[in-house]
Amino acid sequence: MYAPKQQPHIIVSLGKSLAQVTAEFAPIPGYGILVGALCSILEACDNVTQNRFAARQLAERAHYFLLALRDSDEKGSLPNPRLAKAAAQTELINIVDNMTRWGKMGKVRSFINQDEVAREIVQCHTSLTDCITKLQLSSQFEILDWQKEFEHKHKQDHYEMVEHLAAVEAKQDLTNAALRENNEMLRTLMTMMQTAMGDNKQTAERIQQGLSLNLYQLQKQSGQLLPNFNLSSGEVKRTGDFPVRGNATMDIYEGVYLGNERVSMKAIRAMKTDERTVHRFKREGEIWAKVWERDRGRHIVPFYGFCQIDGPFPYMVSPWQENGDALSYIKANDHKIDYPNFLKRIALGVQLLHTFNPPIVHGDIKPGNIMINDEGYPRLTDFGLSQVINDVSGAPFTQSSIVADSFRYFAPEVCTGSGVMSTMADIYALSMTVLEVLTHQQPYRNVRLHTEAVVKAATGKKPERPTEARIVARGLNDELWNSLLACWSLTPEERPSIQDFIAVLDRVIETTR
Repeated sequence: MYAPKQQPHIIVSLGKSLAQVTAEFAPIPGYGILVGALCSILEACDNVTQNRFAARQLAERAHYFLLALRDSDEKGSLPNPRLAKAAAQTELINIVDNMTRWGKMGKVRSFINQDEVAREIVQCHTSLTDCITKLQLSSQFEILDWQKEFEHKHKQDHYEMVEHLAAVEAKQDLTNAALRENNEMLRTLMTMMQTAMGDNKQTAERIQQGLSLNLYQLQKQSGQLLPNFNLSSGEVKRTGDFPVRGNATMDIYEGVYLGNERVSMKAIRAMKTDERTVHRFKREGEIWAKVWERDRGRHIVPFYGFCQIDGPFPYMVSPWQENGDALSYIKANDHKIDYPNFLKRIALGVQLLHTFNPPIVHGDIKPGNIMINDEGYPRLTDFGLSQVINDVSGAPFTQSSIVADSFRYFAPEVCTGSGVMSTMADIYALSMTVLEVLTHQQPYRNVRLHTEAVVKAATGKKPERPTEARIVARGLNDELWNSLLACWSLTPEERPSIQDFIAVLDRVIETTR
């Protein structure tokens, strides 16, 4: 089938082609270099992908400028035509250089530098105005009154950029272009998209959905978390009015993240959303990002951020864990759990936190804060939350009634005095968690009240050793039991390090093969 011949693209300024632009100055001698510069501006302007409306205005203003210079020259009103043409040449060459550079920016660079390019366009306009004033070229109203039109063009450019960032058909193209750039530029682009979501949250659902989809695609393919952990631009939405589960500390709701991923939204009852809370969560976000960079979700459930949707409580957002927490999972899948390796994965998560400089203290290790991913592997969650609650509420997390179900895992020293968390307190909590995973029962299983268990621990009375064959078969041999006893020492410094504890688990793994 015959395909119609594609018409060549024609560059036009003020309704005239480049050939016509050249012809309108041809009768006047001494304008060859100036017309060449103007044509270069028009050609370079055609390559500017972002800021194209503002760039086109600048190019046409340069055209008006040269017409005004010609008219004044023909009338003989230029005091010094040679110096006037030299000054005009300087201005036009400056615009050519800038326009060429803008046109050579890649797609991602064009997006993230849009505001900077807009400022440079204003600088070109300002310099051109100074030259017009100096040469007394006041006959062309269009070349003087440019600011109002520029504001309009700049808004057009911004709207076009947001439209492109939200366009579904641009999703893969945008992602591929972004992944070719460095991480800093990638994060800047993601920040722009988050900001655009906030700007369009209430007014344009189509734009919001497109930005969400493209930002999610970019995040997943780049392996980056969002730069702004304060998810206040519609990044996450709650999908139900009632919590799906909860505990004394929080209510857990189901939500959707960037319109694509099922997430857990934890409403922290111990805090209220105010400036202090937001500031503290932002500071915590820096730690979340560092943990994600090192772990990539292998041993720690990532935090996507925090938000306030309704009510007084802040929500913490993380991926939904369909398999639930550790205790529920092992009870339902006892026959297929490799207990020593299961425990080692938990310990590796603790090791990852403790080997940061300074070490990151989890603060609330227990089976309920160990979630199971789709592959059946345990991952720590809610690390550092205890310290956030400490800082915001001003009361020691470990001495609050909201964490009564954590008392059996807290080291004795954090249940009294200042209640300061430490890596050694984490070791104590980890060992109690190991005991519960192996027995399927809470520490001090024969003690009904949490407070009574705390008193026993504080007086040095340790849990009794389980002797059931099924528990021993899960890996509770003499060496592991002796290691647990060391972890329960009332002297924190006498407890083994996480590396030493992992070494014990490695030997248990060897003996159970």
